[in-house]
Amino acid sequence: MADLSTRVGLLATRIANYIRDSVLPRLIPSGGATGTVLGKSSATNYAVSWITPSAGAGAALDTLSELAAALGNDAGFASTVTTALGYRLRFDAAQALTTGQKTQACANLGIGEPDTDFVTKFNSGLV
Repeated sequence: MADLSTRVGLLATRIANYIRDSVLPRLIPSGGATGTVLGKSSATNYAVSWITPSAGAGAALDTLSELAAALGNDAGFASTVTTALGYRLRFDAAQALTTGQKTQACANLGIGEPDTDFVTKFNSGLV
């Protein structure tokens, strides 16, 4: 079995080398400097060439600009979202909140002030 595994591994390496050395050079044009991408060179065929993306590069790339604008062009968007999620009001664990955060959380939940004694209010409503 080890011999078969070795032969399969060797075959996979030879196939990868053939694709790299013989197939890809025929499919991808030479060139391609840093900052360039492959793009269709014609609307009527499937030929590709290296292009430099720009603001007017077409609808697909404009969509990325529009997405970035929609996210506020925030390079640290993931960090911003993570921080915002940290401010959520937890129900599954204790949470240390400032007085302002407690007041805002109570207002958001529609339950009044954070220091309200709900047990006393409930019991007084039973009388």
